[in-house]
Amino acid sequence: MSEAQQAEMAGGDAHAQLREQQLRLTRETDELILDLTKTLEETLQFIITRTQQVLNASHVDIMFEYANGLRVESSSDPAEIERFIPIDRSISGLVLSSRMPVVVNDLQNDPVLSERYWPRVEMEPGAQAPPVSVVVAEITLDGQAIGVINVEAAPDNRFGDSHLEFVTAVARQISLAITHAA
Repeated sequence: MSEAQQAEMAGGDAHAQLREQQLRLTRETDELILDLTKTLEETLQFIITRTQQVLNASHVDIMFEYANGLRVESSSDPAEIERFIPIDRSISGLVLSSRMPVVVNDLQNDPVLSERYWPRVEMEPGAQAPPVSVVVAEITLDGQAIGVINVEAAPDNRFGDSHLEFVTAVARQISLAITHAA
């Protein structure tokens, strides 16, 4: 077997493993949604924790749109919760307004998106975008964009189509959790 064929098989295995993790997370989230003793906050925190583990991410944030920006409602970093992110100057805002997901590896060297990186709490205001990989997908409710899920990881953790599929599926689970909680 050639090296190219081995690499292709390894990539297929990685995609299959990620898909299996996605299905497992979907099932576990469905069980939480149906458990009347669990709050929406607990379900969202579970989704964040599992997404962070599966994608080996440094940060996972769930943000919802408000009149004055995107508000971090749930996060792997408690210091980020209740923080407002401008829609017009952030990657998450770009995803919300364009309704198109973003996948970028090595954000620091992306001339367009690095300018839209909104610094985390622990960073200096106006700091240069860090060397991270980012995937952001919209969260919808009844066909309307209401927020985003933002995932960040070290730059050597490169995101691709299968990671975007995973995060998009997670966004649908978030929508389902919100609908059930209402």
